[in-house]
Amino acid sequence: MTGPRSGEEIILIDDHVVVACAPPDASACLASPDAIAAWFDAHRAGDRTTVRSPVGDLELHREREDWRPADGVLTIDGTAGSVRFHAYFTLRATIRPDPSSYLHEVTEMWVHVELGPAAQARRAAAIFRGAIRRGLEHLALELDVAPERDG
Repeated sequence: MTGPRSGEEIILIDDHVVVACAPPDASACLASPDAIAAWFDAHRAGDRTTVRSPVGDLELHREREDWRPADGVLTIDGTAGSVRFHAYFTLRATIRPDPSSYLHEVTEMWVHVELGPAAQARRAAAIFRGAIRRGLEHLALELDVAPERDG
């Protein structure tokens, strides 16, 4: 079984950022599961991932991982102690106007995590939320660069 069990109360975490760079530029910074983890201050070793946090580290055991770089999707299922999780990171192209109404391609990055059972997942959820917020802020600072236009 992957992720929280059916019928359990779960904690859902969803967050995203849209950055002005084109998807190929974002993909270059997010070229592997290890590279993605690093943006969120996480370290991968074997089937374990350690998420660093000011309130303490969280060790995740990855039971299943599906990395689809051509689709911009990383899905992970596993456990953090007695807490089960299902998480995914997606990267996709979208269009956004700049102040002069010129449309340009930008990149949207989503992080989604399901944790359960909820009663045991509060600490893990706090660490996940902090890591996700910091990681997306770091990605936005690095990648939110408006494209240069000719003439």
